[in-house]
Amino acid sequence: MRDKLLFLVSDFIDKFHKDVREANLSSKNFHPDFFREMFLTYFSSSRKSSYIICMLLDQNDSRVIMELFDDMKNRSAIKTENDFDAMLDGDFERTFYGHDYNAEINLINHISNIIKDMK
Repeated sequence: MRDKLLFLVSDFIDKFHKDVREANLSSKNFHPDFFREMFLTYFSSSRKSSYIICMLLDQNDSRVIMELFDDMKNRSAIKTENDFDAMLDGDFERTFYGHDYNAEINLINHISNIIKDMK
């Protein structure tokens, strides 16, 4: 069970990063007034992976995983939106600052605690 969960979490993170890349590539076509809403529609494959993970967990852990997933999506949307605004302002240097990985670290820490409790 532990190995299965580790594999699924790794797959989920890979799909999440792929969804972020696809959303970033498509973001130049988004209307500025609806940028975040459009960006957040690109997470179907990672959402499906998160559901699969949640099927192996209890209700409380599943709720936390979904909250962390939503936080990851929102942080990615904010970063991309800020980069988009910086490019419109001609301040390309602002786009060089890295992604905020705190939500991903929180998800990994939560999964690690779940795995520690497994027998």
